[in-house]
Amino acid sequence: MAMFWKSKQWSTPANYLINKTMHRYTVEILYHFECDLCHKWWSYATSPTKLTNYNLTLLSNEKVHCMHCGQTKEVEIKPNSIINDDLRDEDRVSGI
Repeated sequence: MAMFWKSKQWSTPANYLINKTMHRYTVEILYHFECDLCHKWWSYATSPTKLTNYNLTLLSNEKVHCMHCGQTKEVEIKPNSIINDDLRDEDRVSGI
């Protein structure tokens, strides 16, 4: 029999159909940084503790260390990459 999950609870198709589970998901926020000195980029991922009213903006005095060249500097958001918080739900683009 095919294995749907590695967990013993969902080990066979019959168990899966009986329990009628839903797809599950997690949320991850990715910040992409570009070094002002070496111009290489890297990402930082974090998982929010709440899904509503989450402030995505880093503090302007937040210092970030470039893992490529070692420079540590304060951060600013790239021009023209501001998220419009005023969009209504029906105007948002779904990634699904």
